[in-house]
Amino acid sequence: MRVLMRCVAGAVLVGSMAGALPLDAQQSGAEPKLRRAAFAADSNDAIAIYNAGLQLIDRDPQKAADAFYWAARLNPTYADPLYGRYAALLLKDQSLLRRWLQRSDRAPAKDMRQLDSLVLRALTINPFLFRRFDKAIFNAAIRAEISRTSNATQVDGAELEYAIQSYLNSGGPAVQGWMAYNEGRLTSALNLLAQAEKGTKRKTSLRIDRGRIFGQRGEADSAIAQFQAALTEMRTRDEKEFVIFYNSKAMLEYSIGTLLEGRDDAAGARDAYGRALQEDLAFHPAHVRTGLMSLGRGDTTTALSELELAAQVAANDPYVHYTYGYALAYSQRFDQALDELNRATTLEPLYAMPHAMIARIWEVKHDAAKAASALERFLALASQYDPQRPAMQAKLAEMKEYLKQDN
Repeated sequence: MRVLMRCVAGAVLVGSMAGALPLDAQQSGAEPKLRRAAFAADSNDAIAIYNAGLQLIDRDPQKAADAFYWAARLNPTYADPLYGRYAALLLKDQSLLRRWLQRSDRAPAKDMRQLDSLVLRALTINPFLFRRFDKAIFNAAIRAEISRTSNATQVDGAELEYAIQSYLNSGGPAVQGWMAYNEGRLTSALNLLAQAEKGTKRKTSLRIDRGRIFGQRGEADSAIAQFQAALTEMRTRDEKEFVIFYNSKAMLEYSIGTLLEGRDDAAGARDAYGRALQEDLAFHPAHVRTGLMSLGRGDTTTALSELELAAQVAANDPYVHYTYGYALAYSQRFDQALDELNRATTLEPLYAMPHAMIARIWEVKHDAAKAASALERFLALASQYDPQRPAMQAKLAEMKEYLKQDN
């Protein structure tokens, strides 16, 4: 069995991107036959539908993929369903599993790039997402490889365990560290990956892996140090060398920015986002974060400029248009805000949040009928557990009473 170490030791743990993120990765292929109501009593509850996918992924990956699809559509800012769908789509296809196991540093085929882009989108939402299904993917890929090489329709549990242990033993500390990560043994993972780092001249992927683990543990200084060391090595390499889909310099700088922002180092975070954009001007998440930070300090000119750029680059991303619309409304540019918010609702008809902002704008513009209509749409799309629901219900009742009296 030919298994390339770089796949497991590098690409499996980390994620990044080069260029704009393709939105159609989530929606590639036909819409699932199973409707949202098949997964949760509240068919607008992204969390409940995601949890249904968690329960299904081992026994029915296709149904799990459908659940994750709906959860991601209901909440475009929810990273876990995007990664869950990536895992479920792999688990249901033995051919993809075998290619996942054997992938190298060459550019992957189109179908694998589409799957990878789900992870990329998830990691731009949460750069420190815990990839909880990678061990299941690995086990399934080993099982698929055994089936292929032995022509067996069933793989004995003992045979599978022997193959996995043999691979781990021969893989050394890099692969053992990856497995420790997947099992939640983060301290062991850090130690094993550090040991692996000492034994190779090419340390980039290992440093990125360790940086992400430090980030998950809330150890920002250690995470930043690892990312910066990885960036230094990447910048000394031949720029013509193919960089695996997950490992762009822009993504690492963006990850540093989120860590610095999380510890209230606004200047450092802005610098990191700026460096991400120097690496890749089309990296729209850095535009979004820079815009929101500028809005927070009252610099509406910079905020709107950055968010407009993000909306141009990520023309099909409903969250980006919602965020730009929010900033425009904050700046009292209500007509432009409505354009962006309506664009968000067109791109994702299941997304409730834009309708709440649309209602507020129409209320400010003294159009109670349109405000009430937007509130009704929000309530039709929002989960029963949405924290805004009680206030929106009260506001709708107020609007209806006003309209009744006005008539």
